[in-house]
Order: sequence, then structure tokens, then C-alpha cells
Amino acid sequence: MNAYSKHFIEFISAGILAFEAYEKILEKPVSHSEYSNVTSDIHLWKLKVIPNFLNMKNNMKTSIAEAKQGDYSGISAAAGNFRGLSKDMDGIRESFMDFIDPALKERYFSE
Repeated sequence: MNAYSKHFIEFISAGILAFEAYEKILEKPVSHSEYSNVTSDIHLWKLKVIPNFLNMKNNMKTSIAEAKQGDYSGISAAAGNFRGLSKDMDGIRESFMDFIDPALKERYFSE
């Protein structure tokens, strides 16, 4: 449970950092015709995804403390949340790796 919660929190944190890094890119790596989709995706991330990630991260911190006291319901729910999140991410291609900082890319593949 400790390893799972640690990696869960790291995964969520990486998603938040990736979004923050993407927001800093002045010229988004898309064609002009796709830009309206990108701006709506950014809005959606700000409105729904980032708050959801932060809640998942905080819930995991609470859940691991509860599990140490014998209540595993939070850990169990987090596993379900993670499964749903991983299914949502299945459709995302890794072409974004062509646009990120080479040091971050190296860290991604080395860890």
C-alpha cells in the first residue's frame, strides 16, 4: 500500500506538472485548424481535470493514513479511480514527447 500510494501520488503530480509545462508553451504544437480544440481542452483541464487530480492526490494521502488504522475502503476506491484514469489516458498518444524539454524526456524514460 505504501508503494502504491507513493506511485499514485507521483503519477498525479506528473500530470499536473505536465499540464503546467504545456501551458507555458507559447506556440502550441498543433495546426491552426486544431487550435480551437486545444483551447477547449486547456479550459477543460483547468475546470475539471486539475481539481480532480488534486482531490485524488489528497484522498490518497488520507486513505493511506486510514489504511494504517485498518480501514481499506479509501485505498480500494483509489484503485478504482486509478483504473478509470488509466483507461481515460489510453487514447492519448505519446507524440507530446517530441515537444517537451529533453531533460524531462530523459527523466521520464529513466525512472
